[in-house]
Amino acid sequence: MGDKEPNAGLARLLDETGGKHAQLACQANAVGTETGTPFRYDESAVS
Repeated sequence: MGDKEPNAGLARLLDETGGKHAQLACQANAVGTETGTPFRYDESAVS
């Protein structure tokens, strides 16, 4: 598997909105749980 490249657009969006990687991961986990597909993302998954 190759190296992952950071998502520049996501980084810019988080910077512009003051969002944090951990907050986004938490929200993704919440949506997954609500829709019946639980996730276990943490801030390392959001780059």
